[in-house]
Amino acid sequence: MGFVEVLGARIGEDVVLGPTWLNLVTVMLTTLPLCVRRRWPLAVAIVVSGAIAGRALVAEPLEIYPPALAGLVATYSVAAYAPFRQAVVGYVVALAGIAVAAATGTGGPASPDVLPSAILLLTVWAIGLVVARRSSEVRGIAEHAEALDRRREEETRRAVEAERARIARDLHDSVAHSLAMIAIQAGGAVSVLERDPQRAAQSLRSIETTARNGLSEMRHLLHLVGEDDEQPRGPQPGLEQIADLVAGAESAGLEVRLSTTGVETTVAPGVGLTAYRIVQEALTNAAKHSTGGRTTIALGWEPSSLTVDVTSHGTPTAGAPGGGRGIVGMRERAQVVGGRLEAGTDPSGAFRVHAVLPTEVVA
Repeated sequence: MGFVEVLGARIGEDVVLGPTWLNLVTVMLTTLPLCVRRRWPLAVAIVVSGAIAGRALVAEPLEIYPPALAGLVATYSVAAYAPFRQAVVGYVVALAGIAVAAATGTGGPASPDVLPSAILLLTVWAIGLVVARRSSEVRGIAEHAEALDRRREEETRRAVEAERARIARDLHDSVAHSLAMIAIQAGGAVSVLERDPQRAAQSLRSIETTARNGLSEMRHLLHLVGEDDEQPRGPQPGLEQIADLVAGAESAGLEVRLSTTGVETTVAPGVGLTAYRIVQEALTNAAKHSTGGRTTIALGWEPSSLTVDVTSHGTPTAGAPGGGRGIVGMRERAQVVGGRLEAGTDPSGAFRVHAVLPTEVVA
């Protein structure tokens, strides 16, 4: 539209004086920089206002709408897209450009007035500041939402890793215990096969039962890895199943005694599972790393804690427990629920696992 007015098609009472080439250059300098007003808002405001003021100083007045509208757009842009200090500089530059154009103008209807122009520029500039603040708030909300998403993803990843570690410990405990019982039962069956076939057959049936139970629990744990969150999970073993561990160990040929002291109370499911796994791993160690003797399991009830003691009185064999993954896993399990565990040889030479667990999981 600026080119059209400069080349002869005036609008209303616009004034077009001075050389045509200079007027065309002025229109270009006041309009084309607006294409990059978001990237360099202050520079654009300076170029546009400078072109308006410079044109007013070097030739007769050019009083048309396109440069004036370009000045308003540049003023809004510097307020909306530049830091506040630069926005103030942009407003001052725009006001100076309008003042120069008013001072050298024709004084006619198309000539700018300083006071109304200053108020109009201030209004546009203030609107730009409001838009900038609103945009900043929107960006802040978006960044906060992104940070929450990243935190949620990180928490989910940690939860998945923790669940995988738990399942790995469960698999270790279950499979190691089953294999240890099977190894003992198989050895017993071989030793009595010729002189007592009936007893050997009983051991083989025990092997079958132990293997089936171990496979069943392993399938259950592996199923947990791939199941959907909406599908219900099967019950986990707890204190009630410790008697089954004792029975299985006795059927494998171990001498096991289970005793309890104190008043039994209800414990959190996680604590019950931890106690079960500790007893299971301790019996596995007793089966693999000692011969003969008796294994005692003592559960001691206190008002807010449960003590688990498993002591193997057998003769230690090569590779006795002490630095294996099993003991590390037991200690980690106890720590997860807020308890503690110690394992080692006591003064009598027996290998003892001693754990103190809270009746409720401690976060």
